Amino acid sequence: METILAQFEKRLKERKEELGKLQNLLKTMPAGNLVIMHPDGHARFYTGSGKEKKYLRKEKKTLISDLAQRGYYEQLEKALAREVKVLSAFLDRFTPDEYAMVYQRLSEDRKKLVIPFYETDEHFIASWKAEQELNYKFRINSYEIPGELRTKGGERVRSKSEKIIADALYDHGIPYYYELPLRIRNNLFYPDFTALNVKTRKTWYWEHLGLADSPEYMEKAVIKLDLYRKEGIWPGDGLIQSFESAKHPLSTDAIEKSIEKNLL
Repeated sequence: METILAQFEKRLKERKEELGKLQNLLKTMPAGNLVIMHPDGHARFYTGSGKEKKYLRKEKKTLISDLAQRGYYEQLEKALAREVKVLSAFLDRFTPDEYAMVYQRLSEDRKKLVIPFYETDEHFIASWKAEQELNYKFRINSYEIPGELRTKGGERVRSKSEKIIADALYDHGIPYYYELPLRIRNNLFYPDFTALNVKTRKTWYWEHLGLADSPEYMEKAVIKLDLYRKEGIWPGDGLIQSFESAKHPLSTDAIEKSIEKNLL
């Protein structure tokens, strides 16, 4: 679930983008305004204002439509600009973590005596880790991952690409587990990574498909991804996917963007 801050930031970004598109459209449209009058009960079209109004004949149908569209866009531009201004001013003053900082500012001795009204990130991370580690009881067999390919977090991984992902998560301070067992509909499997977005407090799963050019490998991957879907875990909503093949190695830029978009 998105935080209030994330929702407002997303809305502001969307409105700015819409405003930019609208302003570009206005630059391509004919200048002027449209005045509609009904002197004899029928619509008559003019451009200009006051005594300077110029009558537009029906033959000017395209211009009449363009001026009407322009008038609509100009009103819409003002409405969008007002919302952008209000949202920007709100976000400049909004401090969503202020209440949580009340506890953080206490001395260590006082913290020991106080039960936080709001769960701090540290407490939530600790609870999340304790909950995730319970999943280890579902292991069918204890196994050692071969090789000495170790991440910055100290765990062994199976490939250089998985090490790149793990190290990126570690560098960003994102709580994660490697191959933590997950049971979905009586199917036990091991997502490559289970990670936490601390801001939204949402658990994400990361599947790296490292042999995307192998039909047999992708057939198994499709079955696994379908299980996520049946559980309501979708790409971009609880599931991150990365890919590579022999001709197209893992993109570190894509990894960074996936982390930035979903986990920070």
